[in-house]
Amino acid sequence: MLSAKGQEADKEKAMNLGADEFMTKPFSPAGVVSRVRELLGQGA
Repeated sequence: MLSAKGQEADKEKAMNLGADEFMTKPFSPAGVVSRVRELLGQGA
């Protein structure tokens, strides 16, 4: 999940609802790609 909300409660709620990751703005495109690859088991 990519979000502008950065409070711990927001992250906890997202994870409890099934999010695999929670990244807040600002984020780098390379960081998003890297994390997606990790989640898919393809390494960085």
